[in-house]
Amino acid sequence: MLSTAAMSKMRSVLALRLAAARKRAGMTQRDVARMLRVSRGAVGNWEAGTAEPDWATIVRLADLYRVTTDYLMGRTDDMAPPRQHVSGDEATAAHASPPPAGRGPADWERKARERLEALLAELRREWENEQRRRL
Repeated sequence: MLSTAAMSKMRSVLALRLAAARKRAGMTQRDVARMLRVSRGAVGNWEAGTAEPDWATIVRLADLYRVTTDYLMGRTDDMAPPRQHVSGDEATAAHASPPPAGRGPADWERKARERLEALLAELRREWENEQRRRL
């Protein structure tokens, strides 16, 4: 079990890294809030360290910012998600030619938004089904 001091440090690391990752991604707090369907104030509180996102939201934030949850939580300084292993020939070919269409930063953002919207729609359907079952 983590001590109170360790938990406090982890909260401040999370807050700092959330803000830095958002800025690196070129997003505003309002952009993130819209994509996650939370208030801008919630995003601001997470970045100020006065509140913490739940685990599912941390995972979604890591996907959105293209970093690992371990990075956000301060468990590693390596931001990049693990890459799939490629052979030397594949790596050489990848560096020798421009990236294929649909692989640039603008496409990543579009795909991240689409993935988040699909995830949110699925969660909304699950919640609605649960509400119907309770009636």
